[in-house]
Amino acid sequence: MILIHQGHMLTTTSPEAFTLQAKSWIGEKQNGKIVYMPVEAMFLIETKKAVLVKTKEIPFERALQQIQRYDKNTSITYPVYYDLKKKGHIVKAALKFGGDFRVYQKGTTPETAHAHWIVHATASTTKIEWGSIVAKLRVSHTTKKAILLAIVDKDLSVSYYEMNWQKIV
Repeated sequence: MILIHQGHMLTTTSPEAFTLQAKSWIGEKQNGKIVYMPVEAMFLIETKKAVLVKTKEIPFERALQQIQRYDKNTSITYPVYYDLKKKGHIVKAALKFGGDFRVYQKGTTPETAHAHWIVHATASTTKIEWGSIVAKLRVSHTTKKAILLAIVDKDLSVSYYEMNWQKIV
């Protein structure tokens, strides 16, 4: 499958992309194309399901550099996306929830259930303010989702911490 890099968008009209989208929920159908989040495109390139093309094929490392130019957070979000996909989860964008991703429990899809988690990816060296966590928890509580805080260390290993809003009586 060939991904076309057009400005800040990564798209394809490949029949394989439509099959993959229906089966694995990677990408979004828009105007007769499949449009990918940068991390989705990187996953497809790294797992050799796609190649990125401008005028010729771009190797994975160079594709990563190009995508990071317009999505600075990819170095943190991509290891999280990759890990969750390798664990068998459906991973979608979560901008409207104030997170990096929304993640579905194994065995569910966006057609059969709501996402279980809102994922917030952060580097292990980043200081997290409690007020920020409380705000994230409020959003997750009102949308009936748990927070999954994904901490990426210097070796790109990911540790997860699940948080829920608890009412103490």
